[in-house]
Amino acid sequence: MKWIVIILIIVTVLIFFTSCHSNQINLTYKGESGASFEYKDSTKIAFVGKKKAYLRAKGIAAFPDGGQPKYLVQATGIYVLDSKKNELNLLVDITEQNKLSWRIHRGKIKLIYMNDQVFYKWDLKPLSVDNTEAYEVLDKQYFDAYSIDINTKEISVIDTDKFESLYEKFYKKCDLTKLHNNLDKIPLADWGLVLQEIKSKSDKKFIKDIVEFKSKSKITRRAIIEQIISKKDPQEIEDILKRLDNYYNSLKGYEKAKQTIHYDETYKSIQELL
Repeated sequence: MKWIVIILIIVTVLIFFTSCHSNQINLTYKGESGASFEYKDSTKIAFVGKKKAYLRAKGIAAFPDGGQPKYLVQATGIYVLDSKKNELNLLVDITEQNKLSWRIHRGKIKLIYMNDQVFYKWDLKPLSVDNTEAYEVLDKQYFDAYSIDINTKEISVIDTDKFESLYEKFYKKCDLTKLHNNLDKIPLADWGLVLQEIKSKSDKKFIKDIVEFKSKSKITRRAIIEQIISKKDPQEIEDILKRLDNYYNSLKGYEKAKQTIHYDETYKSIQELL
């Protein structure tokens, strides 16, 4: 009887904590430092990119430090961005390798972009004696250098000394500000951040999230506009703008002031669809 009570308590606690997350999807993406321009063309950039989709902790689960989010998507890859064409291309997914390498050197990768190829090598530098065990269990792939054919995505091992020589001669740094300014022009669906695939919900509910300021993530609001509202006909878009306007004007005092920036940004973005 005692064990049954304990099991019931554990199950109850697990159910409680799994339900202590918001229903609002939060989307993020970013490029890591070390991004590299194509040697002969600065409109093309190779970089390590990370994307996430998660639900924030809420209620008691959010205390004392905000709690642990529930991740729906958490991935890392090597990408190529064509900023002239606004095209994003995933060359290889390195999510699992990055998780392990993080224990040692925070996932840094050296990149070279040259002649329709991206060369890469993990920059392994143990940070302390405490990292020795993790360092020793790394697969051999962390110590090799690779080339990726951008057109076929075929990956080949190359000599590490050759890589270092190429890196010294042809690495062309792209700063993060320029990279992120260009990434902000890329549709979120091109990242694979498609709302209906991440968490199935009706268009009506997603639109309500944006109209009633329930979605706190600027990137998620952008996704709702790109993936859902943009597909509506002009009259439906006008109706959404009217609903947004009416809801905003129904707010009072501090609550209205708090939502003003969201309202202005959202209204303008939706209006541009007309």
